[in-house]
Amino acid sequence: MEMNGTTAQSINDLGVSTEPRFRRLVLNNPNDEITLNTPIEISTSITFTQGNIITTNANLLTIRDEALALTASDDSYVRGPIEKVGEDDFIFPVGDSGLYRPITISGGSGKNNSTAF
Repeated sequence: MEMNGTTAQSINDLGVSTEPRFRRLVLNNPNDEITLNTPIEISTSITFTQGNIITTNANLLTIRDEALALTASDDSYVRGPIEKVGEDDFIFPVGDSGLYRPITISGGSGKNNSTAF
């Protein structure tokens, strides 16, 4: 799924299913931000092209085991908390105030590890 627009966008809870899981999500909104109004999971990849994704503790972005976060930059990152599940090395694609400030972790041991920032 690609979030491709020029105004504010959001992913909302419609009350009809469990937490949405996206196989692939592309952020491509050069003029505004994408707000999570429900927690979501990424199972394969999230690609940061343009536009930030806004999260909260209640509306968390979770990156599943072996999923990737690709091409984050000053133009596109997560503003808010993010969770990574699994033992993989991972670069958290976070930032604030127009600046990408990644946080890197090295893999742990065991498939149930989870780290959030």
